[in-house]
Amino acid sequence: MRHNILIFISLFMSAFLLTSCGGNGQCEQGPTFAIKNTQALTAKTFDNDARAREAYENIKNKFDNHIDFKMDVYEYESIYTAQEWMASKQLKNIRETSKSFHGELDQWEYQIDKHTAFVSAGHVDDMHAMKPVPEDSLLSDMVYMEKAEQWLSEIPEAEVKTAHMSVYPYKIRKYYIGVDDTENVTEGVSQVAVSFGTTLDGWPVLGPSKTAVHMAVDGRVVGYTKMSRLPVKKAFRLSAADMFSPEEALKLAADERGLKPDEALPSRAEFGYVDFGKHSIRELIYPCYVFVFPSPVGSKKLVSVISAVKNPEMISRIERGNIKELQRKSALESKEPGDER
Repeated sequence: MRHNILIFISLFMSAFLLTSCGGNGQCEQGPTFAIKNTQALTAKTFDNDARAREAYENIKNKFDNHIDFKMDVYEYESIYTAQEWMASKQLKNIRETSKSFHGELDQWEYQIDKHTAFVSAGHVDDMHAMKPVPEDSLLSDMVYMEKAEQWLSEIPEAEVKTAHMSVYPYKIRKYYIGVDDTENVTEGVSQVAVSFGTTLDGWPVLGPSKTAVHMAVDGRVVGYTKMSRLPVKKAFRLSAADMFSPEEALKLAADERGLKPDEALPSRAEFGYVDFGKHSIRELIYPCYVFVFPSPVGSKKLVSVISAVKNPEMISRIERGNIKELQRKSALESKEPGDER
């Protein structure tokens, strides 16, 4: 059972690195999608988040010094339907096929995934359709972060976190457009987004699910997305005796990757709760170790995600959620491309 959990988690998570751009510095993504007039959109990401690596050093210190501690495994909130979410927000349905809703109070248009807690809202005409401006005319990164934090603080807290959680600015993404309205090649920033990460009981939540505030270059908020479910109830409590130490987890990761223990030298080691994405139907969120190994062939990195839970009874409960996820993914394989996930 333990082996099955390791294989499943690793296959699912190896498709992405849990902290963007490797942490420090700057990375550049290629074209992400095309806007109305087919202008190419490129995002430069600035990410200085070190919480996951600091958490690994923290947990390692506790094990090295035989310090007992407590961590909770949480149950997620129930997955609601688009209709349930619409009713709770007093919105009226305007496009059933796309699950797009119109706010009667704020005049925003909302997009919600039919089966998950993914929510996107904004002034549709403004989102990624603004004229680009030179980078030197932008506000400072700090000002964008402050404006995004202020806006987020004014929406209902239950939208983005529970009593056990907090949010923090995670990265700033600037969207560069390479073609102007007259088809001349140029470069300018059309929009800025501030993504927010989450901590749960002080530990970082790793994974693709983030909250983002989208702004015009002048700092005006034009959109908002939330791609995470919220943990609302404690399932069980872990002590040090219920968890693998960092050394034990590293040996499991080496075995999983076919590496000899003395050759398993990760380029990055992280620790925290792992969120497996907006489409996951797992019932629990639990702590994991994440190791990134240099690939012996090519430039692709090897990512191993190892559940920190070693208590057999607790593993059994986690396994039930993984089986449900496998069944969901198997069912998708029989659908045609483009079918709703």
